[in-house]
Amino acid sequence: MSLNTSVIRDIVRTLREKGFISVEALSRETGLPPDAVERVLAYLIKRGILVEEKCSLKCQTCFLRPICGEHNLGMKIYRLRDKKFEES
Repeated sequence: MSLNTSVIRDIVRTLREKGFISVEALSRETGLPPDAVERVLAYLIKRGILVEEKCSLKCQTCFLRPICGEHNLGMKIYRLRDKKFEES
């Protein structure tokens, strides 16, 4: 599956709307297989649109605590940069 602008825009839009979402849930939302979602996320990181956050181990104050548990348990966390997505 090639990455096209429409697919990338749909994923960015979903990330903005949901705030945070798992790869599996993003896959369900967009109708893409998880491996395709992961390729789009890697592309967005490479373009500087998405940033992978490192776990701070401050679990008591982390907003992801209800879904993460403790110490990140292998969960990858990303955030959108404030810049607007524009496909060139």
